[in-house]
Amino acid sequence: MSELKVIHLLGRLYPSGMERMLASAAQDFVEQGIRSIVIGQGEGHPFRDDLANAGYDVRVVPSLRTLAGCFALSRIVSAERPDVVHIHTESAFLPAVLSSYLSARTRVVRTVHSVFRPHGKAAFSRRVQAMLADRFVAQFVAPSPDVAKNELNWNRKLQVVYNWVSSDYIAAKRHSGSNASPLHAVLVGNCASVKNHEFALKHLMANGYVVSHHGNEAHATALEREMLESLASQGRLRYRGSEPPLQSLKNGGVFVLPSLHEGMSVALAEAIALGTPCLVADSIGLSWAKGIQGVEHISLLEEDAWSSALRETGYLPVAGGSAPPDLSPRRGAEEYAELYRTVANHIRSGRGAIGRQV
Repeated sequence: MSELKVIHLLGRLYPSGMERMLASAAQDFVEQGIRSIVIGQGEGHPFRDDLANAGYDVRVVPSLRTLAGCFALSRIVSAERPDVVHIHTESAFLPAVLSSYLSARTRVVRTVHSVFRPHGKAAFSRRVQAMLADRFVAQFVAPSPDVAKNELNWNRKLQVVYNWVSSDYIAAKRHSGSNASPLHAVLVGNCASVKNHEFALKHLMANGYVVSHHGNEAHATALEREMLESLASQGRLRYRGSEPPLQSLKNGGVFVLPSLHEGMSVALAEAIALGTPCLVADSIGLSWAKGIQGVEHISLLEEDAWSSALRETGYLPVAGGSAPPDLSPRRGAEEYAELYRTVANHIRSGRGAIGRQV
């Protein structure tokens, strides 16, 4: 099996979805013959050391919204001559593609990690960037069927490669008879408005829950911070910070995900892998988990249903359901390695430098 060199281009390196996935699958990629370089953009990279400790060659460049960032990325691509540049960031998509492809005629893979439905100028900008850049992308990838379906609006056909979780979550799977408190709720996710944490916190505070809150609060609203401070003052904030949620999910009575939309939530996948009961919004990007044992979906429009589910006596998990999909990092690394080899061999065999399907 020949070795391939892959550059992963991300934004700021936070302890969130793709960064944590890369860290968990580092050895699996090595076993698949993939040598990886991770590039972060801009300043402030709290997860940089974690990726380096996992074995990745980690570099940082200025934001690709600047010429300095584009030149820095071009220099790395020209020097490293990777087989594939894998773009994970939505921001500055056009500069990212052009800086990668034109520097070494390398193959470009792009994973669209969330559901994007911009309006007005933002929609116009995305459509223009797609028109100019998509022809240089060898393969688009989605982490869930919801994302793939949404990207059809941009005339993109995506291959689905489901997200995965660290093997630690699979190994720590809970069994029936767990002594977790039904009044202990877990929230996970960096505090962007799309995560909608205030919605869940309102019900949790009213019904007497203790809360573990895992996520970077840099973009938290004043209301969310006020709610967390109130919980802390009452002794009801079990955890607050950005560490992985393994222990909280293991001890929690319910994982709550009230997001307005997602791509494929890694936090939800972690909770499912552990066997933690899940109460999630019936939002786009979360339908992949419908019917899985222990997962309950409720529309965000049904306030009373949320209040009833998060009742004062504690959350009661839904019964029945199907087994979850394979969420292992080995599976994810194998699928991406196969995709990278297909893409790289396409150009090596002389079948053209540009394509959009594997």
